[in-house]
Amino acid sequence: MSTATDTRAGVQTPSLASSAAFKTFALVFGLATPVLYVACEMQNWPLFTYHPGTDRVEWLYAPSVRNEGPAMYWYGWIATTLIGSAVLGIFATMLPEKIIKKIPLSLTVSNRSDLIPSNSTIVRANVGITYDLDALFARVRP
Repeated sequence: MSTATDTRAGVQTPSLASSAAFKTFALVFGLATPVLYVACEMQNWPLFTYHPGTDRVEWLYAPSVRNEGPAMYWYGWIATTLIGSAVLGIFATMLPEKIIKKIPLSLTVSNRSDLIPSNSTIVRANVGITYDLDALFARVRP
């Protein structure tokens, strides 16, 4: 008489990557990161400034000090961008799905491959983010 049992799982456990909240977080994080990075760089909003000549770190923006070499702001811009994108992503996961579906936003990716020679190793694509302001203003009109 055999007492062997089947150890294969019949039901698979859901993974983090398949959850709706993670997908929302990833989408918002991915869209917010380049926008926040450009804003941080253009407005010069580093979270901290690194002075490699003296191995010193100062909070927020700090100008270069004479005879100490240049100040590095890039690390601070990246930190500001990642924290800001994570906060926006977490906030987006907290929104009810009913509100999320009302946001008139679309992401478009296109590539005209007929214009690229077949022997070319360069790949070109256009990415556009569209926000439907008419749908937004239609709710505000008196």
